[in-house]
Amino acid sequence: MNTTYKIIVCLGIIDLGAVLFGQTSPQNILESAAYQSPKDLDTTHKFLGKFLPKSLFLILSEKDKYLTMKLLEQALETSPSYLDTKWSNLDNQHRGSILVYPVEELDGNKCRKFLVRFYINDEGTDVYGRACRINNEWKILD
Repeated sequence: MNTTYKIIVCLGIIDLGAVLFGQTSPQNILESAAYQSPKDLDTTHKFLGKFLPKSLFLILSEKDKYLTMKLLEQALETSPSYLDTKWSNLDNQHRGSILVYPVEELDGNKCRKFLVRFYINDEGTDVYGRACRINNEWKILD
């Protein structure tokens, strides 16, 4: 068996394990999150602008922001509490993770606190927030 074939088989087994055990590699998340229009960016900026410090918002690339927004929406909706979900931007080596807390009831809405951790030049920055599902959409509370 040649070396290239062995590597491909090993990578296939790793990917199969991730699928079977519900783990998504940062690269898979990155590949599936491609924004298509300026409207996507407007939505991203409105969503993240409610809880990100301006200094951090300015450092992040558009892809970093989009990955964070999509992964946060997904984590709020479906992730078990206290499970770290990760993203990575291979273009600039920025990465991050999202941790969601148990669902709470607030004014009749499903809400969750969350922690978003960004790594930029291997320096970590934590940002906490709370979001509620209002009219079938996750909204960041001020």
